[in-house]
Amino acid sequence: MKMVIGQQVKSVYPQSVDLITKVINDIMKYGEIDNGTVEMENHGFKVGDRLYVIYESNGIETITEILTVTKNTFDIKSNNTGKIYVVGHEVNDFHVVDYDAIAMLSVSALQELGRIIKNIQIQNDNLLVRIEAMEKSIEIKDTY
Repeated sequence: MKMVIGQQVKSVYPQSVDLITKVINDIMKYGEIDNGTVEMENHGFKVGDRLYVIYESNGIETITEILTVTKNTFDIKSNNTGKIYVVGHEVNDFHVVDYDAIAMLSVSALQELGRIIKNIQIQNDNLLVRIEAMEKSIEIKDTY
């Protein structure tokens, strides 16, 4: 099955999209941590951002909140030192699409398109009959 973009689906069929809290792997950068202060150039974070991090020294994986920010550092609640791998942000508006709902909508849409096509075919057939009758009428008049 093809993938769809949740934000786009939500704009046309909102009942098929739920919002959840989830980590997105959008950072994937190493930094150096010393008792809660992480050095990472041009990080672009702000206070309150929640990050999924892995401490290289002990392999602990956790989600932590940024407490303070400067241009090339940020502080988190941690006593670790060494390398830290920042995997990504936690977001609270991750769009999850209900593909079953979309499939049912697609079936309904195809059924409606089938009805429309059938009606158009009937109209077309009726118009063809009328055109043939008009052509015969014109032929008859031309013979007089």
